[in-house]
Amino acid sequence: MEAQNCVDNFRLINFVSIKNLDDPTTFPFMILIPDNIAHYSEWRDSSHGKRPKEYIDHMKNKAENLLNYIEKYKPGFKSSVKHYATAGPLTNIHYNNSVEGSTFGIYHSIKQTGVRAIGPRTHINNLFLTGQNTLFPGVLGAAISGLHAAGYIIGMKNILKELKDRMLGE
Repeated sequence: MEAQNCVDNFRLINFVSIKNLDDPTTFPFMILIPDNIAHYSEWRDSSHGKRPKEYIDHMKNKAENLLNYIEKYKPGFKSSVKHYATAGPLTNIHYNNSVEGSTFGIYHSIKQTGVRAIGPRTHINNLFLTGQNTLFPGVLGAAISGLHAAGYIIGMKNILKELKDRMLGE
């Protein structure tokens, strides 16, 4: 059970952050870490909003371990967190009806990347595909596929120029 709760066992952690427009001194963020549905098997038959205390404690423990892990690399981080919420594979099954609780729905294989990837263009005029199941898996893959699809619509040079100008503050 201890290995399940240890964030050190995770090989990938993604941080997604944006400036809070209502309060520019705060930065809401998401931390995404891969997890295995097997770690939740004992609660699989429970209902969202009615999960047992053991499940709530399990999720809180995962969150606290993650905050402690980040604190090792960024002292003061944990004390700056005002609020957090957790979600795991069972949450994804409840809200997305996703297979095995995957965060982004359909399973994406490494065999679906590179030259074998599903691109944004379709045979239907003005219908483009984006998301983690197209070019690359995950959050970054979804962002890249959205950028790629937008490039077909307004031109990739225009998008890259706009990104460059914004990064340089022009």
